[in-house]
Amino acid sequence: MVANIGFTVMLGRKLTPDEYSIFLSLMYIVGLFSSPMQALRTVITHYTARFIQEDRKKEIAHLIRRWFFYMAGVSVFLFAIVMLQSEWIMASQKIDDPAPVRIMGLILVITVFYPILGGAMQ
Repeated sequence: MVANIGFTVMLGRKLTPDEYSIFLSLMYIVGLFSSPMQALRTVITHYTARFIQEDRKKEIAHLIRRWFFYMAGVSVFLFAIVMLQSEWIMASQKIDDPAPVRIMGLILVITVFYPILGGAMQ
């Protein structure tokens, strides 16, 4: 949390007000999609702990692999939506350059996988 605040303060000083507002609005969109994924993190944590208790540690790797495969499909779908709707996102956020929207799409793809690893390592 401290790193997040520091990063936000640093960005606020480095970016112009227009760039900073674009960044924040796109990160809120990422947060909108990634927040429900925390439920998956709880499920992965539950089953990882269960497999450890039952001495079925080999199934943890299978669980993670399976969910990575599922989430790869979800991330490709989300990235395709962002790329197909980038003009609409740019118009709704009043952005002239498509690069921030594309970067947001890549960040969204990465954040889809975070709950799987976070849940398994918790």
